[in-house]
Amino acid sequence: MPSWAKILSTAILCVLITVGVANPKVFDFITSNSDQVIEESKTVEVKFNIYSKDTNDPLERAEVQFIFDGAPAPRFTNSDGYVRIEIPNRNDVDVVIKKEGFYDLNRTINLKADPNRTITYLLERDKNYSSYNLNGDGFNNGMMIKKSSFQKLKLSLSVGNLRDSSAAKPFSKFIMDKLSNEESEYEIVESNKENPLELVEKIGVSTNSVLGEMKVVMDRDNRTYTYDSALAEDETFAHSSLLYKYRDGKWNRSIIGRQPTNVQISELSEPWDLSNLFLEYPKNPLKLGQSWNLDHLLWSSAKGISDTSLQATLEEITEYEGQPAALISLKGNMSYSDTDQTGDDSNNFSLASRVIKLLAMQFYSDYARDYVLNDIKETIANDLYNDKFSLNDNSMKEKNPDLYNTLVRIYQEVLDDPSLSNYSLSTIKEIVNEKIDRYSILTFLIKILEDSSGSHINNNRETLKIEATVSGKIYRSLEKPIDLYQEVNFVGEAIQDSDPVKLKGEIVDRFSIVRG
Repeated sequence: MPSWAKILSTAILCVLITVGVANPKVFDFITSNSDQVIEESKTVEVKFNIYSKDTNDPLERAEVQFIFDGAPAPRFTNSDGYVRIEIPNRNDVDVVIKKEGFYDLNRTINLKADPNRTITYLLERDKNYSSYNLNGDGFNNGMMIKKSSFQKLKLSLSVGNLRDSSAAKPFSKFIMDKLSNEESEYEIVESNKENPLELVEKIGVSTNSVLGEMKVVMDRDNRTYTYDSALAEDETFAHSSLLYKYRDGKWNRSIIGRQPTNVQISELSEPWDLSNLFLEYPKNPLKLGQSWNLDHLLWSSAKGISDTSLQATLEEITEYEGQPAALISLKGNMSYSDTDQTGDDSNNFSLASRVIKLLAMQFYSDYARDYVLNDIKETIANDLYNDKFSLNDNSMKEKNPDLYNTLVRIYQEVLDDPSLSNYSLSTIKEIVNEKIDRYSILTFLIKILEDSSGSHINNNRETLKIEATVSGKIYRSLEKPIDLYQEVNFVGEAIQDSDPVKLKGEIVDRFSIVRG
């Protein structure tokens, strides 16, 4: 160190020592402020548990905000109501705790009193805040749940040549109203509080009612055949008990107490999740008029789906069959277009496809009785009266040998009657009718049609378009995490583009059993 620096340092040190000895308070001031600077450069950890004063439940996403210059951004509690925050060390600090639906809480914390403790605060619910928790208090083992559901599917399907604007009518048109009604009771066998892991469903009423109309424009006689039918049948699992188990990340289902049928085995093997029974709701309390998105229920990820929108809205707080409930409305729409249909039932509209097949099969049965069977009777009677055999003029022998051989037997039995030449045409018709009934020719026809029913509906598709609206309502329990009642209405217009020549050829071929 240079001589002048040594001299200056020595002088300053002497002055400090002198001042300190002469006035110790000055020295204390200097040293204490130095310690404070060091101390304030450190941070302190502040920990909170935030609970509801009314229920003592932890409050998730309660906001914790400190009030001082340079305070960190607000932090939020986790699902256990806990949050940990580091702030610059100080003697005390002001904090504000907020949670939607609760009164704000303002407190001053003495950080020197006990810097390491976790502070617990209870928030009081705002009685003027109208919000409702639709998730209940979770599931408990042994909990019993009753639920009703009602579904209405109205679908109009037109099949024809859409590319030709001059086409006045579709070649076939199906209109159906499908109503489903189900009442079930559930027992929660095992749960993790938030979700069931094992449950038993006892299905009581479970029915389908279908009202349908089918029109097929036929070349023959230039007539349109209109079919009206009301069908009702039990669903696959009506009056059954099913066991649901959640294992290895997926649900497995089985029927209890009896061997499942092939149809039931097929249904049980389909993927299934809990949302099929109970809708999922937002975790935070909802206010009246608040809406949330349910697009995932409309197959929004499926091929060909576009412009999908489904919204749920909390409409009012009411009761359902004496139980406190939230009334929720459903409203949405969906567009579907697919130009590469394979015709199987693996697509998302298999329900509509199955119902249309059922309707078509009923139509074919009635058509076989009303038209095809009459054709056969007329043909055989006229042949016998005019001494000819028209069955040689078609390919029935190759297509339907059992039917062909049975009809040949009828011919032969009538021809063996020695009085045939004396019979009038009306008498021959009576004899033929009796033999047609005795040999159950109608059963042959229905079997033929069933074996090939619906091919012109599902095969060789070029374009299928569906525009649909969805509406409904739900009564959600305010005491348990369940839907007490679900009602969904699906109204759609479907248009299927098909080759008119091929389509009409299939229809004509289907019913050309006698004349080919």
